[in-house]
Amino acid sequence: MPPHENPNVDSDADNEPPMDYDEMVEYMLGLPGREHLPRLSRTRIPGVETIWFGRDKGKLSRTIAGIFRAKFDGPYFSWKVTPISIQQRYFKAFAGKFNWDIGLTELVREGFLELWTEMWIYWNTPAAMGKSSNASQCRNSDRGGLGVHKHVSGQKSFMQVHQELEEELGRRVSYGEVFMKTHTRADGSFVDAKAK
Repeated sequence: MPPHENPNVDSDADNEPPMDYDEMVEYMLGLPGREHLPRLSRTRIPGVETIWFGRDKGKLSRTIAGIFRAKFDGPYFSWKVTPISIQQRYFKAFAGKFNWDIGLTELVREGFLELWTEMWIYWNTPAAMGKSSNASQCRNSDRGGLGVHKHVSGQKSFMQVHQELEEELGRRVSYGEVFMKTHTRADGSFVDAKAK
């Protein structure tokens, strides 16, 4: 049945221009149910857990890297050669994972781009490529019959575990305490013979 004959279809909606990208992001930010998402704010809000670029314990860079890994679909070796529609898709995915006041959207977009640029520059340095290759070899090495290196910190860096442990305990912690936190299971046993 054509739209003009279907009483359930608003024929005026077909004549409206499509929502532009900025309007779509603002609409998305205004949707109900986003209160539970991590809150981006330049200033801390009492009673609300907030993060901002450079004050996020690596959460934003991990999120951005995850978006690029999940949505990577072309030979975009830098942001400048990434088509605008793809850049917008990446930022829309980022906006879907966080909440912020609509008035901050441009600052968030700038922070997103700046963080992506820093990550891209770093990933393409000889030092980072060498470190990545070395880390891959180390993760997969046998370590003299002890098997691959194991820890229980997941994707968190030891620095992040250190910071979280200090927040949790309310005091400075030693590197030994960080080691125990990252190399022992919940039952207190070590993850491997080398850790022991």
